[in-house]
Amino acid sequence: TDFINREVSVYVARNGQVLAVSVGNDQSVELPPVEGRRGASRLSGVRCVHTHPNGNPLLSGVDISALKNNRFDAMIAVGVTSP
Repeated sequence: TDFINREVSVYVARNGQVLAVSVGNDQSVELPPVEGRRGASRLSGVRCVHTHPNGNPLLSGVDISALKNNRFDAMIAVGVTSP
């Protein structure tokens, strides 16, 4: 993220397997659809880890909406700043 100044997201399954990687622009990243959902009322079994190039580690409104809509197990934001 620091080198390319873009948001990066990684989907990680409960067993640690990397399911998807996406690279966006400096303000957002498009999240791919979650595959293999088990049921509308259950969590997806996927954790989304993504970066914020502006250094802010707080979840945005868009992040929280994605967490709810995709039923992620977790949404993690990592604020990245240049040294």
